Amino acid sequence: MTSYFHTPWQDNITQYKAEHMNEPLGDLDAELYAVSGEVQGLLSDVSSLEGDVSALDGTLTSVSGELAAHLAGGEGSAPYDIGLYYSGEIPAGMILLRFPLPRAVDFDFGGGDSQAVAGVGATGSPVFSIKKDGSEVGTITFSGAAGTFSGEASFTAGEVLTVVGPATADDTLAGIGFALSGTR
Repeated sequence: MTSYFHTPWQDNITQYKAEHMNEPLGDLDAELYAVSGEVQGLLSDVSSLEGDVSALDGTLTSVSGELAAHLAGGEGSAPYDIGLYYSGEIPAGMILLRFPLPRAVDFDFGGGDSQAVAGVGATGSPVFSIKKDGSEVGTITFSGAAGTFSGEASFTAGEVLTVVGPATADDTLAGIGFALSGTR
């Protein structure tokens, strides 16, 4: 009797089966050895990828820091625009916009990208007032169908931006549109 089988039967058939069962196991050992080599290669690849991920993590940390600075109002801060349109002629002193700002915004009306246009141009030079919590911080002066801005202001969250029509109505100015351009 051989030592490779564990069975209570002690006949030639059982012994034959047990002796020949070791042959396929030898092939299986070779296959397992080959696969373990492949697994070792894959583990090495994973190790290499972990280094790449660490490098990417550093890059992402840097990018997220730049994004946070950008959103917090650092250099190259995000634009913040407010649009306004009124279709008819503007009565004297009419409040065209009363807007409580939900976040801090800086406006450079004279040097920024703010725009003002009219569908029907002014015959005079009407001046609109831009106010921060009731105090004038800028103006929009129309000449024909184009408006020119002046002034600047920094608003904190909760402060109110107001645009008020001219003290004297212009007889022809109508269909005005404003784009107030700021940064946050």
